[in-house]
Amino acid sequence: MTLPLDNNVTLGSIDSFWETYSGKKTLHEVVKQFVIENQVNLDGTLLKKFAAELAANLIGKNLDARKLSELVLQEISTISLSEVKTNTAKSKSSRIFEKNSIFDADRLSGSAFEDFICEVLKSNGFSNVEKTGKAGDQGGDLKAKRGDEQLVIQAKRYSIDRKVTNSAVQEVIGAIAYYNANKGVVITNSFYTQSAKELAKINNVELWDRNNVIEFLNIHNKKGERNS
Repeated sequence: MTLPLDNNVTLGSIDSFWETYSGKKTLHEVVKQFVIENQVNLDGTLLKKFAAELAANLIGKNLDARKLSELVLQEISTISLSEVKTNTAKSKSSRIFEKNSIFDADRLSGSAFEDFICEVLKSNGFSNVEKTGKAGDQGGDLKAKRGDEQLVIQAKRYSIDRKVTNSAVQEVIGAIAYYNANKGVVITNSFYTQSAKELAKINNVELWDRNNVIEFLNIHNKKGERNS
């Protein structure tokens, strides 16, 4: 399910954005429209490249790349759900925002993110979804069933410029035996380091990243619309 991010996709996304953008030339409006159009694969690499473009196209001078990225992240944190709805109302993909969006997940605490994921998984066909509810959860935040598989899930709510490392994979590997599961999963609103991916592959652990959460939310929101 993971969608790869490469430099050609990154540069293409940025180039096409500047070619078509016709909104207000304010930092908030520009950043808001960019994250709406690039919610898939919006990670630290893309943010850094976009930050450099902001300096040239909007601010008009070169600024420290780290400070620019922090500035972009700060603007992302101020984007309200109502703004996203308004600006995507004419887009087919905007239906993802009508109930819950990935931006909602970005603002949650760790515990609230676990609750959020529980509800999303239930609407995606997973059964017996619940928080482990234990102090010192032994590497497992959630439990769920997918068909005959008993899953134990480690949930990581990170800022999108911070990748989940192999320590999360190690934690869920330990949780498999503790919770009598036969599959370990890590889910995040961000992305994973290469070492985390390699360790997960060796140990048959599934990694669900930001793009997977967006896919889950899309199904979750469509079901919510049908039931409303």
